[in-house]
Amino acid sequence: MANQPASSRNKRLFCRTIRRAGVLVLITLCTPLAGLAEPARSPAATAENAAVADLQRAIQEAIATAEPAVVAISRVPAPPPVADERVLGDAFIQLRPAESPHDAAQIVGAGVIIDSSGLVLTQYLAASPGEQHFITTTKRQTFAATIRAADARSGLAVLAINAANLFPLNAPSASPLQRAGKPTNDSPPPDTKFPAIPFGDANSLRKGQFVIAIGNPYAIKSDGQPSASWGIITNLAQRAPSGSNLNDSPGPNNDFRTTLHHLGTLMQTDAKLGWSAGGGALVNLRGELIGLTTTLATIAGHEQPAGYAMPMNAAFRRIVETLKEGREVEYGMLGVGLGMQQVAAIPGVGSRLTVMQVYPGTPAAKAGLAAGDSILQVDGKLVTSVDDVQLAVSLLPPAATTNISYSRNGVLSTTTLAVAKLAAAGHNIVTVRPPAWHGLRIDYATALNAQELAQAISAGSYDPQGCVLVTDVAKDGDAWKAGVRPGMFVSHVGGKRVTTPAEFREAAANASSLDDLRFTKPLSPANEKAKPAAGAR
Repeated sequence: MANQPASSRNKRLFCRTIRRAGVLVLITLCTPLAGLAEPARSPAATAENAAVADLQRAIQEAIATAEPAVVAISRVPAPPPVADERVLGDAFIQLRPAESPHDAAQIVGAGVIIDSSGLVLTQYLAASPGEQHFITTTKRQTFAATIRAADARSGLAVLAINAANLFPLNAPSASPLQRAGKPTNDSPPPDTKFPAIPFGDANSLRKGQFVIAIGNPYAIKSDGQPSASWGIITNLAQRAPSGSNLNDSPGPNNDFRTTLHHLGTLMQTDAKLGWSAGGGALVNLRGELIGLTTTLATIAGHEQPAGYAMPMNAAFRRIVETLKEGREVEYGMLGVGLGMQQVAAIPGVGSRLTVMQVYPGTPAAKAGLAAGDSILQVDGKLVTSVDDVQLAVSLLPPAATTNISYSRNGVLSTTTLAVAKLAAAGHNIVTVRPPAWHGLRIDYATALNAQELAQAISAGSYDPQGCVLVTDVAKDGDAWKAGVRPGMFVSHVGGKRVTTPAEFREAAANASSLDDLRFTKPLSPANEKAKPAAGAR
C-alpha cells in the first residue's frame, strides 16, 4: 500500500469520500474516464449500482404513468353581451379575424385528470364562476371546460372538459371564417377517453418515502411538457398558516383559517414545487396520485425548499367523489364549544381539552356531553387541541357515527353519537342539488354558523327535540305562496318528527300537501292573501 503512487491513493480516498456523500454522486464521479482501464467492482458496488438503476427506472416509469393526466388550467372573463353586428349592415363580419378566447386566457394553475370522461381535479382558486375555463393537455389540445363543483372547506374543485369543443392550437392558423369560441373541424368524438391518473392512499405514507411532483402549467400549455421533480416526504399532518388563502374565504377573523388544511392535513415534501405549483400531482413510485400540490411553499416564514400537498386519503377521496357528482360536500359537527382549561390530571391521558358549551338539540347534547367534560379521543384517536377535534369530526359526513371518549370529574366514559352538519365558511359551487318539494329545500337544522344557530335557539325557532331547516324557497312555488321562507324550521311531516333531510324526504313522499308540515313557529304570509299552511302551529 505504501508503494502505491500518490495519485492512486488519492483516487481511492476520493471515491471513498464520495460514497459517503451519496450513491448517485459516487456513480457520476467515480465512473472511469474514457480510455482508462475500469477497475474491478466489488459486489457491494455492483449492488449499489443496481439499486440506483432500479430507483431511476421506477421514477421514470412513475412519471410516464402520471404525466399524461396533468393539465394546464386557464380562464378568461366571459365576454359581455354585444349586439349582433349583422343587423347594422356589417357585410364583412365573417371576414374579419377574431381572437380566440383561450388565447387571451391567463393560466391559473395545474390540474389532474381523475376520470376518463374528462373530469379534472384542481385547487379551489382555479375555479371562478362567471368566467370561461380552458384545459390544455400534454397533447397540446385545448378544450373548453365548466365547473362541476367546488368546495371551499377542502380547497378543491372539479372541472368538466367539454370534449366536443376542441380549440385550435394557435388562433392565427384558424380559418378567417371561423368565429371565436366554436370548435374546430377536428374535434374528437363525444366518447373521447382521457388519461385518468390512478389514485394511491396517502394514509400509508411515512416520512422518508420517495415522491414525485409533476406540474408546470406554463410548460404544458406552451410545449406539452410538464416538469417533474422528486424527493421525499419530510413531514405529515402540517397546518397551513393563518393568512394563507386557499379558498378566498377570510372567515370571521379575516385570517383565512377556514379550510381543513388549517387544522393539520398537509403533506410536506422537499420535491421542488416552483412552477405555479397549485393543482399539480404528487405521486408515489407507482405513479399513483397521493396528493394535490399547493403554492404554500412561497409563503413568507415557511421553509423555502419545502412544498405542500393536499392528501388523497380516504377522507379526501369522499370529498373528490362528491365533487365529481357535482354535489355539495358536507362535513360533520358535534355541537360543542371547546377551550383549553386546567382540570384534574388523568393518569396516562393528560388532555386539557375542555367542553365550554353544549348547544341544545345537537349530537353532543343528545349523547350526554356537558360543560366541563374533557374530550380525550375521537373514534379512538387521541385529540389534544381544538383543531384536532374539529378535523376529526368534520372529516365525517353528517349522520356518520363516531365514538367520543371523555372524562368527567376524573371518571373516563365513552359515548357513541351520529354527527350533524357543520355550516362551513366559503362559497361552494354545486351543479346537482336535491329536488325541491313544493318549491322548498331542506337541510340539517345545524347548517347555520354559530351566531345564527345561537339566535335560532334563543328565539325558540330551533326545536331541540329535532327539526330541519328551510334553506331555499322558490318564489313561484306553493311554499312561498303559503308564507314559507328560508330560515324557518320544520319539526314534523304528517305527524312524524323529522331530524334529517333524508327523514324529511321520506316523510314528504307520503305527504299530500304543505298542510302536513308542522313548523316550529307559525307561518307569516308575505301578504294578507297568502294563506298559512293549516298544519302550522
